[in-house]
Amino acid sequence: MAGRDQALAFADFLAKLKSASPQTSISGFLFLSCLRLWHVLILVVDPVLGDHSKLYVPVEMKDVYRQHYLSLADVITPNQFEAELLTNIKLVSEMDVVRAIQSLHEEYDLPAVVITSVELNNQSFYLYGSCKIQGKHDFFRIPLQKVQGSFTGTGDLFAALLTGRCPSKKDQQAHWLRTACELAVSTLFAVLQRTRQSAGSDESPRGTELKLIQSKRDIECPDAILFHAETVQVASVNP
Repeated sequence: MAGRDQALAFADFLAKLKSASPQTSISGFLFLSCLRLWHVLILVVDPVLGDHSKLYVPVEMKDVYRQHYLSLADVITPNQFEAELLTNIKLVSEMDVVRAIQSLHEEYDLPAVVITSVELNNQSFYLYGSCKIQGKHDFFRIPLQKVQGSFTGTGDLFAALLTGRCPSKKDQQAHWLRTACELAVSTLFAVLQRTRQSAGSDESPRGTELKLIQSKRDIECPDAILFHAETVQVASVNP
């Protein structure tokens, strides 16, 4: 988001779009076209606030996301730091992750939550996902593998890959989110590996720029799912 005013204006547009009915008389072809698509497509919100305990945006953007965006979203994709900011829960254990995700489901009526990178006790490194659909709850984690180096845009790429793998609302099944996440993570890893190999010892921003064009085939049609989801038994980690 460019800033608070622009974020609020766009949120207002989305809110009107979501609350309107197909029979609503609204001028503007674009609005009506979006309205028809709303019931087919899904809204993925990546609440970009910061990472590694550092804010990238003014602190008031946290409340903009909490008050205006999360209740509109079908899927959100915060990282660990952003999830902590949005829920006021420090993610130290898996129980904390479950509590944070459940609070996001309940407070904002979110169908799907993905926390893209959670490091627990400086050892375990996971993506956590949770999807509630048709009375069923699929809670899972995907063990992640780090790629050495500092890369810019990995969060944006993951959100784009996940969005591209999301089925329309009418085609969603109980485990759609875990499949989409497995594909997105596998593709992201392939892109990072190619970028790392291409960069060699060059750690400059130019050297570590994501090799997206060179990874076209991995993005369009990954050879295999490299990272597999594990079911998290929510009851077993509840107090």
